[in-house]
Amino acid sequence: MQYEAHDAGRVILKEGHFSTGFYFLLSGQVEVFKIRNGIKYRLNVLNAGSAFGERTMYRLKDYRKACVATTVPCEFLRVHKQEFIRIAQIDDQETRKHRQSQLMSVPHFSEGGLDFIDKILPFCEFVTYDSQQSILLQDSHVFQLYTILSGTCRCVKIVPFLRHKGVLSAYNMDTAVRDGDEVVQEMLTLTEIGPGDHFPSVPSPTIVPFMREAYLVQLLAEDPADGKARASVSVIANSTVEIVGITRYQYAQYATNNMIMRLIDESNIFKVPMNELQAAYLERLKWDSFKKKVASEVISRAKTAHH
Repeated sequence: MQYEAHDAGRVILKEGHFSTGFYFLLSGQVEVFKIRNGIKYRLNVLNAGSAFGERTMYRLKDYRKACVATTVPCEFLRVHKQEFIRIAQIDDQETRKHRQSQLMSVPHFSEGGLDFIDKILPFCEFVTYDSQQSILLQDSHVFQLYTILSGTCRCVKIVPFLRHKGVLSAYNMDTAVRDGDEVVQEMLTLTEIGPGDHFPSVPSPTIVPFMREAYLVQLLAEDPADGKARASVSVIANSTVEIVGITRYQYAQYATNNMIMRLIDESNIFKVPMNELQAAYLERLKWDSFKKKVASEVISRAKTAHH
């Protein structure tokens, strides 16, 4: 391990460079970003107590996927890759067997067998969330594949509507907004998911028929400036939830073609067009209004008959 101190504005990691270690941020703040066509896209901000660069530690040859730079004077503890690998070889066998068992209970992991699970396990991150805690936010940049190991979640989406004289209608960017109109956002629940289910959606291959190497290149080149790299829904825990996360690229690197295609097919549940969501919600409002009207008429007739 090595102590380092840097002033503000120092690039610590540069996208495209070989990874040789990872960092603990002892003090200060850093930003994670990518540069595309001369435009800087900030992905995250990390504060003291955070670590970065660790996801590349289990691969001897790997490139940095983003830049990291200091925003204020910072202190770091740098861990060299070879030192990390040596320490990581001292494995907790009981924990490893437990994690293997958890992944084997999930169809899109167990299909690859224990050999597949042993290959991806070093890249997996296991996290527990409390009830009502947000796990994923709509429109956030995401390159991970998350799978629920225990508990349940709801997938919600913010959908815009136009309110005119108290009546809601579908809204999109081409909708004319008149004086007195109001654009409102409704949070709609798309579905509930539980153990074995995964989120968010997995991108479809840009080259058809499916070609494995081309798809890996596609995943590796995912760009935060591209809307396809953004989450289409928010995911919120209904109960205490344990999930496992792995980058889509690392999963696809070791999965079979059938495993990858099945994940892509199962992602359609998150890809409902906005106009269909709006139409379904408005139809439900009409149905709820109709039921209230009928109930009111029934109660009114019962009171009349009683008198």
